[in-house]
Amino acid sequence: MPLTDENHNNELPPDVILETLPYLSTEDIKNLSLTNKYYHRLLDYKNSDTLWKELYHKVYGSPYSNVEPFQGKGPATFKSCSEQIMSNPTLPSTWADRYKIRTETAKLLTWGSIKQGRLGYTASSNPFINPLTNYLTPILENTGDDAEPYNYNPTRMAVFLPTQVPWDSEENSTHNNNDSIVSVAAGGFSFQVLTKAGRIYSTGTSFTGGLRGPGPREGQSDYNQFRELAHLLELSFSQLTNPTTSHHGPTPINTHRTVSIQPDHTNGVPTVNSPHTDIYQNLESLNKEITETVPGNKYLTRMFPRECLPLYNMGNDTVLRFDKKLLDSVKFSAVTSGRSHFLALSTEGNIYVWDSPESNDGIKVKFKDLPKSSVDPILKIACGWNFNCIYQYNIGLVVWRERDPLKSGETCSYAVYEVIPETFQSSGENKVIDFTCLSDKVVFYIDEAGEFLYRYSNKRTEKITTPIKQKISKLVSCYNSIILFTVDHCYSFKLEDNQIQLETIKELKVDEENDDHIVSLSSGDYHTLILTKKGQIYVSGSESQMCGCLGLGVYENQPWGHLEGHNNVIVERPRKIDIGQGNICVGIAAGGWQSSAIIIRTS
Repeated sequence: MPLTDENHNNELPPDVILETLPYLSTEDIKNLSLTNKYYHRLLDYKNSDTLWKELYHKVYGSPYSNVEPFQGKGPATFKSCSEQIMSNPTLPSTWADRYKIRTETAKLLTWGSIKQGRLGYTASSNPFINPLTNYLTPILENTGDDAEPYNYNPTRMAVFLPTQVPWDSEENSTHNNNDSIVSVAAGGFSFQVLTKAGRIYSTGTSFTGGLRGPGPREGQSDYNQFRELAHLLELSFSQLTNPTTSHHGPTPINTHRTVSIQPDHTNGVPTVNSPHTDIYQNLESLNKEITETVPGNKYLTRMFPRECLPLYNMGNDTVLRFDKKLLDSVKFSAVTSGRSHFLALSTEGNIYVWDSPESNDGIKVKFKDLPKSSVDPILKIACGWNFNCIYQYNIGLVVWRERDPLKSGETCSYAVYEVIPETFQSSGENKVIDFTCLSDKVVFYIDEAGEFLYRYSNKRTEKITTPIKQKISKLVSCYNSIILFTVDHCYSFKLEDNQIQLETIKELKVDEENDDHIVSLSSGDYHTLILTKKGQIYVSGSESQMCGCLGLGVYENQPWGHLEGHNNVIVERPRKIDIGQGNICVGIAAGGWQSSAIIIRTS
């Protein structure tokens, strides 16, 4: 019986249901399919390619960061890079199979400087590391047929080829679909990885590198709940053991929620003659409970918002009580990184920042006098070098470089923000469709018309006419350049003091013989990764101190650029990076002296 006959006006017609799919979550779609036979047949998980295409778009093709533009009018506009790449003829033709391959085979590769575990591993922790044994006579490939190529130079602490990040432990061969990698963002000292379950993991020992980000106002700090807990424990212990003994303040602890080992005796701290429980044991136990890493890899640490870490009042037994179920109370749909901070958007439409070297906790950010995100949703997020930017529906582009410090009992902070004028249009030719952030609250953006480039700085907006004759559809900024996309071409301009140098226009091309074209770029300090429609990666720029960030191998063995000084290698024309036979790339991120890619198997 046709679906329309079965409907009898009691259910919505099929075309209406399909039109509403973009506005439903994946969980809502699944629940709707289980409502009755009509919806179950309409939302057929086995046979509906339309359904699976929409599910793929929701999970992997809806970038809420400014990596990609809003979808504009007409067919000749930029769509999700991932969806373009997944339409590759070498992949299965159905979206159900593409979804499965993307979910089950995705791997994260990183390369470059390995210092502080920023690549998501150390040389000793990663079984995929194969170090050079004699740097004076390096060999790119081992002599054995089954041997893996050398990929690590211990002398320079450089991983010079794309290398897999350990994710699943050896004992667990069953792939958890919720751990599937959705996207990766790169900061100056780390990577941030977003999973299908809405979790964010950060690599290395510090995402800040010890540098201050666009966090609390100058000279101020957020209230540190762990320091306060340590102080309360010390006071409690002091009063129980020797009420008359003075105490000279709290013993310093690591403010990243890791408790330092305490000395046997400290002046001013009472000494007892009988054995006693370590007063920091509760804090250490709590720290272990809220420290979560990916299976088999302690160098990828899960990042939590502060509101997920409610610490209850201590009783007389000084036991810290913690509701672990709240760790999953906030899920994320996007993450983007600056030099020493990162920004995330939750599935509920809230903004969270990790912006201080004093804490690993994410802080919810609000905006006084702006509508709540539940009324006018936040559609895009972005990080500049030292500031943040969002696009809010009916409001426009909002930028900030500092926020109010958190006080005791608070879990959200108010941003010191400014709204870029005339960016509020939600439709028409003046609607903002893409933007990119530099430093010091300088933002470039384009509108639906695509005729001009706009530059915002010091609360003023400048309209710029470029030499490009076609409609500008997308823009990406790098450390010292800005790239403008049209439907068929890609142009680079140099930047000087955050000003575009129009006379430096240069068209970027790769592999013209294979009819491949650029769909995305990402840059570190001095190098740029290029992703093409066929899922291939190219690289250009400078490899500082031969740190390996270009991913092209050992320069001395097979020169692929030219030396600048003794240790810096320059590649002027984009060169292809080998990511292995049968692999294609669906996402890239570069930052600082490191690079990354998400790859999948084509079969």
